[in-house]
Amino acid sequence: MVILDIQLEDGNAFDLLNQMNPEDIDFKIVFMSSYQSYLEEAVQFAAVDFLKKPFDEGEFVLALDKAIDSINDIEYNQRLSVMFNNLNKNQAEKIMLFQLDSGPYTVPLVEIECGEAKPGGAIFRLVSGSDFKVSIPLRRYEILLSKYGFFRCHPLFVINLNLIDAIDIPTLTIRFKSGHTVPFEDWRRPSLLKKYNEAKEQDLSQG
Repeated sequence: MVILDIQLEDGNAFDLLNQMNPEDIDFKIVFMSSYQSYLEEAVQFAAVDFLKKPFDEGEFVLALDKAIDSINDIEYNQRLSVMFNNLNKNQAEKIMLFQLDSGPYTVPLVEIECGEAKPGGAIFRLVSGSDFKVSIPLRRYEILLSKYGFFRCHPLFVINLNLIDAIDIPTLTIRFKSGHTVPFEDWRRPSLLKKYNEAKEQDLSQG
């Protein structure tokens, strides 16, 4: 097991790991960082063990216990591959790894239509119409996804602004290109419209 600070004096953790093939890494890594960055996000998108500094003794012990418990995780190299993939991709190509009861499940961000908070976790709906459930609260994903065109429009919903077809203000509903609808709170409307217009402008500039 390796405890590795993301920011090093002469580079970063990925400069070091890039010298190795992810498939050849036969040890578990617990990453540490003291501030938010795209490097930190790459780790969290891949659901790799992570410690936010400063941390207390209890958090450190839990992180070590988790790493030890996953010592025989056969999908660990898949997580590392997701992490390295996201470091070298633009926003439209990033993928996220979700930990399901059946194992890790990777999904491109562009295919996530919305997330809905549920007791004991959240349900994510895809543009295909299929969905899957995770045991981690939606607010944890909201923090990660907010920089990538997602917005909390309602206490129960985080939506992909890039997949909106129309915003119906009289009925306080959002219709996606798939035809699926979700509600939004009226007090969030100004921020919703602002973020939606920003997402459209960004999409046009990239197109």
